[in-house]
Amino acid sequence: MRRIIAAWYITAAIIAIGVPLTSSGAQGAGATARDDGKIPITTRSDSARALFLKGRTASEALTAHEARGLFDQAVALDTAFAMAEYYLASGSTSHVELMEHLRRALALADDVSPGERLTILGMQARQNADPARARQLAESLVVLYPRDERARLALAILESAQREYPRAIAEYQDAVAINPGYALAYNQLGYAYRSVGDMGAAEAAFRKYISLVPDDPNPYDSYAELLMKTGRFDESIVQYRKALSASKLWSRRSNVRLCWLMRIRTRTWLRAGAQFQLCNILSKLVSRPGMSLLYMPSPRGLA
Repeated sequence: MRRIIAAWYITAAIIAIGVPLTSSGAQGAGATARDDGKIPITTRSDSARALFLKGRTASEALTAHEARGLFDQAVALDTAFAMAEYYLASGSTSHVELMEHLRRALALADDVSPGERLTILGMQARQNADPARARQLAESLVVLYPRDERARLALAILESAQREYPRAIAEYQDAVAINPGYALAYNQLGYAYRSVGDMGAAEAAFRKYISLVPDDPNPYDSYAELLMKTGRFDESIVQYRKALSASKLWSRRSNVRLCWLMRIRTRTWLRAGAQFQLCNILSKLVSRPGMSLLYMPSPRGLA
C-alpha cells in the first residue's frame, strides 16, 4: 500500500530545508508563471526555453548527445538558466563535468521556483550519498506539484533505487495517469514490474512504450532485455534487431546481446574466425564494426 504523506508535515520539511514556498526569481522577467500544476521553468529567454524543452525531450528519449547540444545552446542564450545547468549535470560524461554544472545550478537555485530548487537540491543530496534527504526532497516536490508527471517520476526512480518497488510502481502509474503519453515512465514502470517478478505487466508496459515512440531504439532494447531474461530468445533477437535498425548509433550493448543471443540460439561454440565474421556482420548495424567481439560474454549457463 502506498504511504500517505501528510501535507502539513512535508510543508514544514520544505521550510526546514530552506526552500521558500514562493520565489521572486520564478516571477521575474522571462519566467514561466504556471497554473497547471507543473514545475515552472525559470529563464529570461523564450528562445532558451524552447531549446530547453527540445533538450528535455531528447534527454527523455535517451539521446544524450543531442540533448547536451540543446542545453548548451540554452545556457548560451541565458547564462542564469538553472534547469539547463541541472540537465547538463544529469547528462555529463564525467564526474568533474557533473559537479561543475551542479555547482552552477546550485549557485542559481535561490532565484528560481521552489520546484526547480527542490530538483537541484535533490541532485546534490544524491551526489552527497544522502538518501534520506534525497527522499525528503523528492516527496516534497510531489506534494508541491502533485500534477507534474516528472515530479512523480523523480520520486519513483528514487524508490526503485532503494528497492521499494511497490511504491515506485504506484508513482509510475500516477505519472502515466497524469500524462498517458509520457513514454519514459512506461520504460521505468516495465523495469519495476520486472523487479517484482510480474513479467506480464512488465511486457505490457514495454509494449505501450513501443507504441508511443515506435521510431526510438530504446523501447525495443528494453523489451528485448525482458524477452531474453524470460528465455524467449528468438523474440528477443527480433526486438534487438529493431533497436539497432532504429538507430545505427544505438548502444553497443544491443549489438553485443544480439550476437550473444545468436550464439545461444545455435547452442554451439563458433570457431574464432567464424565468430569474428558473425559479429562483424551484426556490427554493420552500428557504428563500430567488430566491436561486439571484444565485449561478448560467454553464454554458458544460459544455453
